[in-house]
Amino acid sequence: MRRRAALLLWSLWLGIGVGVAFVAIPAVFATARPGLPPGEPGATAQAILWRYFLAQAVLALFLALLEAPAWLGRARSSRWRPATFGLLLASCLASLLWLHPTLSGLHRVRHDPATAPAEREAATARFKRLHGASQGLNLATLILVFAH
Repeated sequence: MRRRAALLLWSLWLGIGVGVAFVAIPAVFATARPGLPPGEPGATAQAILWRYFLAQAVLALFLALLEAPAWLGRARSSRWRPATFGLLLASCLASLLWLHPTLSGLHRVRHDPATAPAEREAATARFKRLHGASQGLNLATLILVFAH
Protein backbone atom coordinates (compact mmCIF):
# COMPACT_ATOMS: atom_id res chain seq x y z
CA MET A 1 0.00 0.00 0.00
CA ARG A 2 2.79 2.42 0.95
CA ARG A 3 4.63 1.74 -2.30
CA ARG A 4 1.49 2.34 -4.39
CA ALA A 5 0.79 5.61 -2.60
CA ALA A 6 4.40 6.70 -3.18
CA LEU A 7 4.17 5.75 -6.85
CA LEU A 8 0.99 7.81 -7.16
CA LEU A 9 2.68 10.84 -5.59
CA TRP A 10 5.79 10.48 -7.81
CA SER A 11 3.50 10.20 -10.84
CA LEU A 12 1.54 13.29 -9.79
CA TRP A 13 4.76 15.25 -9.36
CA LEU A 14 5.99 14.22 -12.79
CA GLY A 15 2.62 14.79 -14.47
CA ILE A 16 2.11 18.21 -12.92
CA GLY A 17 5.67 19.20 -13.84
CA VAL A 18 5.30 18.13 -17.46
CA GLY A 19 1.88 19.74 -17.69
CA VAL A 20 3.10 23.06 -16.31
CA ALA A 21 6.45 23.19 -18.14
CA PHE A 22 5.37 21.90 -21.54
CA VAL A 23 1.65 22.72 -21.75
CA ALA A 24 0.40 25.48 -19.42
CA ILE A 25 3.26 27.98 -19.49
CA PRO A 26 3.85 27.75 -23.28
CA ALA A 27 0.08 28.14 -23.81
CA VAL A 28 0.05 31.32 -21.72
CA PHE A 29 2.71 32.90 -23.91
CA ALA A 30 1.43 31.49 -27.21
CA THR A 31 -2.24 32.36 -26.86
CA ALA A 32 -2.60 35.08 -24.24
CA ARG A 33 0.21 37.42 -25.24
CA PRO A 34 -1.50 39.35 -28.08
CA GLY A 35 -4.46 40.43 -25.98
CA LEU A 36 -2.66 41.41 -22.79
CA PRO A 37 -0.59 44.44 -21.79
CA PRO A 38 3.19 43.94 -21.55
CA GLY A 39 4.13 41.90 -18.50
CA GLU A 40 0.72 40.28 -18.03
CA PRO A 41 1.57 36.91 -19.62
CA GLY A 42 4.60 36.73 -17.33
CA ALA A 43 2.46 37.58 -14.31
CA THR A 44 0.01 34.83 -15.31
CA ALA A 45 2.87 32.36 -15.71
CA GLN A 46 4.18 33.36 -12.27
CA ALA A 47 0.80 32.62 -10.70
CA ILE A 48 0.83 29.15 -12.27
CA LEU A 49 4.44 28.54 -11.26
CA TRP A 50 3.84 29.62 -7.65
CA ARG A 51 1.14 26.96 -7.35
CA TYR A 52 3.39 24.42 -9.05
CA PHE A 53 6.28 25.07 -6.65
CA LEU A 54 3.88 24.88 -3.72
CA ALA A 55 2.52 21.56 -5.03
CA GLN A 56 6.11 20.28 -5.37
CA ALA A 57 6.80 21.11 -1.72
CA VAL A 58 3.60 19.39 -0.55
CA LEU A 59 4.30 16.30 -2.65
CA ALA A 60 7.89 16.21 -1.36
CA LEU A 61 6.63 16.37 2.23
CA PHE A 62 4.23 13.48 1.73
CA LEU A 63 6.85 11.48 -0.16
CA ALA A 64 9.37 12.02 2.62
CA LEU A 65 6.86 10.67 5.13
CA LEU A 66 6.12 7.65 2.94
CA GLU A 67 9.61 6.85 1.71
CA ALA A 68 11.80 7.66 4.74
CA PRO A 69 11.14 4.40 6.60
CA ALA A 70 12.16 2.34 3.55
CA TRP A 71 15.21 4.53 2.87
CA LEU A 72 16.41 4.24 6.44
CA GLY A 73 16.18 0.46 6.29
CA ARG A 74 18.14 0.02 3.04
CA ALA A 75 21.74 -1.03 2.72
CA ARG A 76 24.34 1.68 2.26
CA SER A 77 24.91 0.68 -1.38
CA SER A 78 21.38 1.71 -2.38
CA ARG A 79 21.39 5.24 -1.01
CA TRP A 80 20.94 7.00 -4.37
CA ARG A 81 17.20 7.48 -3.80
CA PRO A 82 17.46 9.38 -0.51
CA ALA A 83 20.41 11.37 -1.85
CA THR A 84 18.59 12.41 -5.01
CA PHE A 85 15.46 13.09 -2.98
CA GLY A 86 17.54 15.53 -0.94
CA LEU A 87 18.50 17.26 -4.18
CA LEU A 88 14.84 17.36 -5.25
CA LEU A 89 13.78 18.81 -1.93
CA ALA A 90 16.52 21.44 -2.10
CA SER A 91 15.55 22.39 -5.66
CA CYS A 92 11.84 22.73 -4.93
CA LEU A 93 12.51 24.76 -1.78
CA ALA A 94 15.00 26.97 -3.65
CA SER A 95 12.41 27.54 -6.38
CA LEU A 96 9.59 28.22 -3.93
CA LEU A 97 11.46 30.36 -1.41
CA TRP A 98 14.12 32.13 -3.47
CA LEU A 99 13.98 31.81 -7.26
CA HIS A 100 10.27 32.47 -7.74
CA PRO A 101 10.08 35.49 -5.41
CA THR A 102 13.28 36.93 -6.90
CA LEU A 103 12.09 36.50 -10.48
CA SER A 104 8.67 37.96 -9.59
CA GLY A 105 10.31 41.03 -8.09
CA LEU A 106 12.55 41.47 -11.13
CA HIS A 107 9.52 41.07 -13.40
CA ARG A 108 7.70 43.85 -11.55
CA VAL A 109 10.73 46.14 -11.86
CA ARG A 110 11.06 45.40 -15.58
CA HIS A 111 7.42 46.26 -16.30
CA ASP A 112 6.89 49.17 -13.91
CA PRO A 113 6.57 52.39 -15.94
CA ALA A 114 8.25 54.32 -13.10
CA THR A 115 11.45 52.24 -13.31
CA ALA A 116 14.49 54.14 -14.54
CA PRO A 117 15.95 52.78 -17.82
CA ALA A 118 19.27 51.77 -16.21
CA GLU A 119 17.46 49.92 -13.42
CA ARG A 120 15.20 48.24 -15.99
CA GLU A 121 18.21 47.06 -18.01
CA ALA A 122 19.93 45.69 -14.89
CA ALA A 123 16.73 43.92 -13.80
CA THR A 124 16.26 42.49 -17.30
CA ALA A 125 19.82 41.14 -17.42
CA ARG A 126 19.50 39.54 -13.97
CA PHE A 127 16.04 38.21 -14.82
CA LYS A 128 17.37 36.50 -17.97
CA ARG A 129 20.22 34.83 -16.06
CA LEU A 130 18.00 33.62 -13.22
CA HIS A 131 15.24 32.56 -15.60
CA GLY A 132 17.69 30.38 -17.52
CA ALA A 133 18.96 28.86 -14.27
CA SER A 134 15.38 28.28 -13.15
CA GLN A 135 14.51 26.49 -16.38
CA GLY A 136 17.59 24.28 -16.05
CA LEU A 137 16.71 23.50 -12.44
CA ASN A 138 13.13 22.63 -13.41
CA LEU A 139 14.34 20.30 -16.15
CA ALA A 140 16.79 18.62 -13.76
CA THR A 141 13.97 18.26 -11.22
CA LEU A 142 11.73 16.55 -13.79
CA ILE A 143 14.54 14.18 -14.74
CA LEU A 144 15.17 13.25 -11.09
CA VAL A 145 11.46 12.77 -10.41
CA PHE A 146 11.26 10.51 -13.44
CA ALA A 147 14.29 8.57 -12.18
CA HIS A 148 12.50 7.90 -8.90
